[in-house]
Amino acid sequence: MKIASFALVFMMLTGAAFAQRDDDDFVGQKAPEFKSDVWINSAPLKLESLKGKVVLIEFWAFDCPNCAEAMPHIMALHKKYAKDGLVVIGVHTPRIDKEKDVAKVREAVKTKAIPYAVVVDNNYSIWSDYACDAWPNLYVVDQEGVIRLKAGDPQALLSGGDFMPMAAKLNLTAPIDLGVVRLAIKHLEEGSGSIAVNLSAETIGDFTFRNQLAKLLKGYPEICRRLLFEVPEYGVFRQFEAFRDLAQTLKALGCRVGIEYFGQRFAESDKLASLGLDYIKVHPSYVRGIASNQGNQEFLKGLCRMAHGLGIEVIALGVESSDDLPLLAALGFDGATGPAIQ
Repeated sequence: MKIASFALVFMMLTGAAFAQRDDDDFVGQKAPEFKSDVWINSAPLKLESLKGKVVLIEFWAFDCPNCAEAMPHIMALHKKYAKDGLVVIGVHTPRIDKEKDVAKVREAVKTKAIPYAVVVDNNYSIWSDYACDAWPNLYVVDQEGVIRLKAGDPQALLSGGDFMPMAAKLNLTAPIDLGVVRLAIKHLEEGSGSIAVNLSAETIGDFTFRNQLAKLLKGYPEICRRLLFEVPEYGVFRQFEAFRDLAQTLKALGCRVGIEYFGQRFAESDKLASLGLDYIKVHPSYVRGIASNQGNQEFLKGLCRMAHGLGIEVIALGVESSDDLPLLAALGFDGATGPAIQ
């Protein structure tokens, strides 16, 4: 998704250090230099001389349909962030023989109006050095020359786990959360059903965010009835007063409010009465293997009884087997989510 890609590059431009992704051993390594003397739109570039800048490396080929679809998004990144220090370098690695014609590569760069540097990789040396495996492929190199991201599709949706920890360190969770709410409203205007928005724990204590959110929602009274807001349990109890104020504001506007990953702070559940919650989502660790865990069964039965006494629905998270559903219903759960739910 383009929003996620822009957010990632923006966070790297601001100097955030990214953790290595577990799914690709190449990430976290020093980026290899470009082994080619054939460059278009630029004299030969060295990554060593680009330290201090974020470099986006794009592997492409001029007759590749997927590359053609990705190109506008790469150009948009260049246009949006070049002034902030982003350097985009296209690596043209041929898929088929006709793409080895350098004159045709130059013509393609001119026809597509590619504004950034392109290096010709006809002998596949750069492709091999980067362990590239598909067209298009993207690599993000940080200010120290280290590869921090490899992505096969610049339009693909990146999970929150890839960029939200860095957003929290940079105090960017509030604008990201507000942007998500705007997208949810737009979606609800165009369709039916409801949408649950997960707010970051760091966001709920932001007074400016709470005011901006309330102002935004007041303009959509009908949409509010179809909006649900969730905050993880640790965030609720870490900033309890702020969450209570936020919950009361959202409830007054007609939204529903819940807590996710509930259970580990059960000893403080007496505080729930003052929140006016609509639901809680129980942490998967209490649900997993429930059929063989008598202790968790008793705990969850008591939790459901307590929640229902406060008018709160209880939903099980992470249900892995449909065989557990009858037992969960017997314990008092009102709903369930997870791999077993179709």
